[in-house]
Amino acid sequence: VFPSVPRRVVRESPGLVREAAHSHRRALATPQQALVYGVSRMHPGNASHLTCCPLRPSACELYLSQVTNAIVSADSIPYEPLLVLGIQSQILAIDIRFMTTVVVATGNPGKLAELKDYLKELDWTLALKPEEIEVEETGVTFIENARLKASEVAIATQSWAIADDSGLSVMALNGAPGVYSSRYGDSDAERINRVLRELGDETDRRAEFVCAIALSKPDGTIVLETEGRCPGSILTEGQGAGGFGYDPIFFVTAQGKTFAQMSNSEKERFSHRGIAFDQLMPKLRQLKL
Repeated sequence: VFPSVPRRVVRESPGLVREAAHSHRRALATPQQALVYGVSRMHPGNASHLTCCPLRPSACELYLSQVTNAIVSADSIPYEPLLVLGIQSQILAIDIRFMTTVVVATGNPGKLAELKDYLKELDWTLALKPEEIEVEETGVTFIENARLKASEVAIATQSWAIADDSGLSVMALNGAPGVYSSRYGDSDAERINRVLRELGDETDRRAEFVCAIALSKPDGTIVLETEGRCPGSILTEGQGAGGFGYDPIFFVTAQGKTFAQMSNSEKERFSHRGIAFDQLMPKLRQLKL
């Protein structure tokens, strides 16, 4: 399980296991987290684990302090992770693994949750960028802004960082609102009305949503990037009550509905962001952080 994650199997007595956890405090202060797995005597086929946050390394010690008469088994443990906060029964095995934390270049918890859904099959821990880090989006394209955010956040945090930049591009408006999509008005309604006003009676209403994604190493080097594009058209008025932003006026021809009329699962699959992650995932699965 998780073959790309470096493993450290502790083969010691309970006291030495706790001592080992204490010695890893400094490691836990780096951009890593630890997964502490314990296979209980009561349920030897199941592995229970606790994720130890870098800011709370004492959680590992608290967890391990509950281990009595620990006997560490062979490497091949049938893992079936079940998140728990404590183990009351005896432990047959302890496996401490360190996971790389990837910082998401956003301060928006909603976007963090969305990226967790797309990246859930990867053995990554995702974290919001610190509030004090502000990146000026000076790029003239979506991919330039994605690169900029990923690189600057990676350098500032000395961690791997992933960023995206997305928006609406309308052909008859020479690609506007483009990288200014979120700044095309003070509210969703204002932004929609501005696009409809500028389009007017234009018959060419072709448009596309674009999502650019970039992944940066801690030194700021971009190692992976992609752009997902979802073609469609701009309606003369909104349809559907879901979604946000320009979703009510963006009609996806292939699906026969607007983003605002789609279910969450449909939008996740057919949207520009879904397309971008579909393109990126094969490379992400092979990447060793």
